[in-house]
Amino acid sequence: MKNSAWGTDLLLVMLLVFDLVMSIFMCVKEPSLTIYVVIAFMAVVLLTVLNVASIRKIIRGVFLGNGKQATRQQLSFETLNIPLTIVEKGSIVWYNEAFRNAILNGEDCYLSPVKKVIPRLDIAAAGTAKGDAITVDDRRYTVFASDASDDESLWVCYFVDDTTLKYEAREYHLTRPVVMRIVVDTYDEILKEMKESRRALITADLDRLVEETAQKAGGLSLKLSSSRYEIIIEERYFEEILKGQFEILEKARQIGTDSVTLSVGVGRGGKDIASNDLLSRQALDMALGRGGDQAVIKSDEGYQFFGGTLPSVEKRSKVRSRIVARALSDVMSQSDHILIMGHKAGDLDAVGSAVGVAVIANILGRKPHIVVEESTNLARALIEKVKSEGGMDDLFINPERAMTYAGPGNLLVVVDTHSARMTESEELCRRMAKKVVIDHHRR
Repeated sequence: MKNSAWGTDLLLVMLLVFDLVMSIFMCVKEPSLTIYVVIAFMAVVLLTVLNVASIRKIIRGVFLGNGKQATRQQLSFETLNIPLTIVEKGSIVWYNEAFRNAILNGEDCYLSPVKKVIPRLDIAAAGTAKGDAITVDDRRYTVFASDASDDESLWVCYFVDDTTLKYEAREYHLTRPVVMRIVVDTYDEILKEMKESRRALITADLDRLVEETAQKAGGLSLKLSSSRYEIIIEERYFEEILKGQFEILEKARQIGTDSVTLSVGVGRGGKDIASNDLLSRQALDMALGRGGDQAVIKSDEGYQFFGGTLPSVEKRSKVRSRIVARALSDVMSQSDHILIMGHKAGDLDAVGSAVGVAVIANILGRKPHIVVEESTNLARALIEKVKSEGGMDDLFINPERAMTYAGPGNLLVVVDTHSARMTESEELCRRMAKKVVIDHHRR
């Protein structure tokens, strides 16, 4: 990085230019003095050059010390292997040899503005505990600055080369395992009822699709059963799957002429494969609980959802629906209070179906209560709308209050999920003797 005419150097150049202009003016006005003017001008230039070099040596002496006056601390700055520079009012006034070699590529830049030499350096950020991360010639540094004056005009900046550390930290993140559990969620409804030859062809296509997905992502695939698979890949390749919005879901729909869909549960961000495997199981339960034909990612940050474009498969006939409706009516009529509960972080499906069951209970002359945790519910607007309509007092209650109704004469109706651990209160499920599950999902 070559030094340019900035700061004090710029002022000296301006003075020399002014001196030259005045010398030319004098020579034009008094030609007889030309020889004296030229000699005087050359002497000024020579003295200026010599003094610039002397000034720079003096600056080094101020911060480094000279001879016997050099203190042990000042010498440590010069011999320190970490690049170090001193910035005064935005200009570089001193730096050690390590800074000159690593940051300046062996050049000098005394009195140059720090923003011109290192444009990305933010001294205010460097003065914090985290420092300021910058890149210089493909090397990555964290700069820490220490205020050496009362008015924050003088800063000592240390450049810590952590290129290797940051590279290894990124590699550690990119090589973290990601576990994907895949289930053919239409297997029981469609594939099982096919002829063996037809089912074998579709299964072979599904096996190939899963294997190709794993190979493309540099991972490995396992077939756990006739309708379940597992893929383990690295975090770096999972980003490509995210960019493709889980295209494996769309490719599965194109297999055969029948409705073949997949549910995918992904576990990522855990401390090891076992942790991510558990997260993938929970994510898969969520995907199936939401109707299948979708991918759900679970990590420490929560859930992410992809897909879910096809309607659920409905196999029940009108006759069977009437039988189930009659049985539900009977069990409700034999209960004093009806507790209705959906899954955690309830959505429009959960709250809407719960309100529907509450209306049925009300028609049958029973007192309904919908168990919700409103602070985490995703359908709070619907809850407020139902409350404003009126007609059913004290309809929505929290899980803690619902526990007071956990008696043998009361009924719990679980809607929009089939898993107790996914409900608003797993403890309530355990305590209730009479339970009904109404779930439109394929599982």
